[in-house]
Amino acid sequence: MSRCELDASRLHDASAWLEQYRRFWEQQLGRLGTYFDEHPEEDQQ
Repeated sequence: MSRCELDASRLHDASAWLEQYRRFWEQQLGRLGTYFDEHPEEDQQ
């Protein structure tokens, strides 16, 4: 058997970068949901 090692430091960097976009889209979709809650008649067209 051979042994493998993983340098997870790059995964941490990628995770931090993705977290920024997750927060952004969560906020945007929350605003969209609020808009639809406040304008239900426009939602049904």
